[in-house]
Amino acid sequence: MKITILLVLCAASELTVCAQGDYRSGFIIKSNNDSIPGFVLYRKASSSYDFCFFKETKGSPEQKFAPDDLKAYGYVDDRRYETKTLKLKGERKKVFAEILVKGKASLYLNDITFYFEKDSLVELPINKRIVVEGEDWNYTRESKKYVGILNLQIADCKLNANEVNYSQRNLIDLVQKYNQCKGGKGIVYKKNLPWTKLYPQVFTGFSTSNLNVDGYASDVFKTSNTIIGGGSVDFSSPRINSKFFFSIEGWYVQNLYQGYSESQQSASQVREDLVIDVSYLKVPLGLRFNLRKDDQTPYIKFGVVKYYELKSSLKIISERESNAVVTTSLAQQTLDSRNLRGFWLAVGYTKGFFRTLKGFL
Repeated sequence: MKITILLVLCAASELTVCAQGDYRSGFIIKSNNDSIPGFVLYRKASSSYDFCFFKETKGSPEQKFAPDDLKAYGYVDDRRYETKTLKLKGERKKVFAEILVKGKASLYLNDITFYFEKDSLVELPINKRIVVEGEDWNYTRESKKYVGILNLQIADCKLNANEVNYSQRNLIDLVQKYNQCKGGKGIVYKKNLPWTKLYPQVFTGFSTSNLNVDGYASDVFKTSNTIIGGGSVDFSSPRINSKFFFSIEGWYVQNLYQGYSESQQSASQVREDLVIDVSYLKVPLGLRFNLRKDDQTPYIKFGVVKYYELKSSLKIISERESNAVVTTSLAQQTLDSRNLRGFWLAVGYTKGFFRTLKGFL
């Protein structure tokens, strides 16, 4: 579990590598079974089924391969793909399918559809919702056609898929049970990658903000400068995608706004010193996307944000001058709480230090 505890500035020379693409250690296997180690462009899964981009060294020219050109390709300790002929949108075509399990029985994934292979490759259809209607009633049920197909395939081991969900984790476990029944373990290529991973972070920073209040000029209040702090947790599933995260943050912010106003009211000159003291917990909630490998990458975060008020007060010291007579008054009150929410967007850069420490800006 990695913990981020420090703000780190990133040199411009480090940022220039981002434009070169996220190439990671991997390999290609050509149609003649020649295996070539090198670097494969790491892309989201949906972009990996049609083409493979490969470099023999990080400085060599990029090569683009289609399924007709390769037998397989993959990354070290990560996803691997084989060329398969599948029926897609009514026609059969060669594509790259991700290998989830390889053994006496194998499991593949293309886009969002799974395929089971024993004697031959068979499609496991996606769940469908079917609405059953009567004269004055209707109900919805799921069509789990894949369950019946799997039950036929694994019946010789007295296994069944009746309680198996249409998900990588459940289907991988079932295929591995079948392989064990047949005396083989089967290879799960992403077995070293966890299903879920947490990335806790703590941070501090500097905030500057301005305040506008109805009924006062826009320059009445001075800018509020304050130190802020908080923490966050990013959740990811490296087995599914190592670049996407679910993110929740908590920021403690305290702002002190001081202002001064003069106005003419009837025959009186009114001068006011205003002090607004407010503190709140800001909770951004959303998604994070890493542009490169986790240990050194620019990233983007976006989502919704909600504010929880902790304390708010308004103090007004008034001087009213009329006919050379000055009267002073003090008013204090708690501000009306509002349910504040909005959208947020963040960009940053993170870099790993040692084994368990990371910094970000």
